[in-house]
Amino acid sequence: MVVGNEDASRILHEGSRDYQSLDPIERTRLNQILSMYYGIIDLSMVQYRGGVFGEDETYRRSLEAAYGMFLLPGVQEWWRANSGRVFAPNIEKYLLERQRNDETEGE
Repeated sequence: MVVGNEDASRILHEGSRDYQSLDPIERTRLNQILSMYYGIIDLSMVQYRGGVFGEDETYRRSLEAAYGMFLLPGVQEWWRANSGRVFAPNIEKYLLERQRNDETEGE
């Protein structure tokens, strides 16, 4: 969806770095893009736990990519504006626990 659409790619690129730089319609589109992306990651978590997703390395890499995106300043701003309403429980728990662990290790 993002790769094939120049406007969606721009919104993801700009919004993940500075959420407030987007106008309200672009923010709505970014909300949908990020919600769908993290929904896909959540689905892979469910499949992995159920034994359907059998590629350990691919699974770990997708979690790394999801966490890397989560740390971008615009995505953090998006998260604070929407916390508790945008992630499925599995991915929300993973991202927040990982972030807490990283912050604890950095102290």
